[in-house]
Amino acid sequence: MKFLQRELPGPDVLAKYDYNNHTWDDVSSHDKKEIWRHLVQMQGKVCAYCERKIDLYKEGDKHIEHFKRKGIHRELTFSWPNLFGSCGEQKRCGFYKDKQKYNEAELLKVDEIDPEDFFVFIFNGDVIVKEGISGRNQIMAEVTLRVFNLNPQVGGVKAERRNVIEKDINTIKGYVKIAKELIESGEDVEEVRQCVREEYYNHISQMEFRTARKHVFDAFLP
Repeated sequence: MKFLQRELPGPDVLAKYDYNNHTWDDVSSHDKKEIWRHLVQMQGKVCAYCERKIDLYKEGDKHIEHFKRKGIHRELTFSWPNLFGSCGEQKRCGFYKDKQKYNEAELLKVDEIDPEDFFVFIFNGDVIVKEGISGRNQIMAEVTLRVFNLNPQVGGVKAERRNVIEKDINTIKGYVKIAKELIESGEDVEEVRQCVREEYYNHISQMEFRTARKHVFDAFLP
């Protein structure tokens, strides 16, 4: 999960619909494409929750997710701040969330709260709750991982993250080697770290599982 900057007011097409007279099924495919265009501007072509790459042209690989369930909050059915782009996985993220029981106030909304204040991703694909956070934040972190099923015991998105990190490890080590060589040559440590970090972050900016890659890189950086 990563923090998302949502631009307002959002897609004009949403104004065509009124929850008193329409349901989400009334939204045309043309208008959904326009909504997706805005979602991609906000989050890239990845799931807002697990950060898996989404194929926008593949049937069933994506859906427009209502953070607060439209079956409970009809008034938010066409509210832009309530919409995210989710992958089409049935065992995690948006579809999985809608089958769980939880307190809405305990779920992280990633355009309001930075998930990196709550989680650390590690080399084996795990995502763990950050040490030292408050009791309230600890609960929010645990509920979010459970409700979106972002840290299953085996397989699932954990395995996907691990596979991506393993494939990227040589690239990570390449950047780390450059950093070590610059530091050993007498360059300022913090300046080197900042420069190499920015280069790697830019390299992965449009990639899936960016946050996991980022955290593993930071763990390797001298």
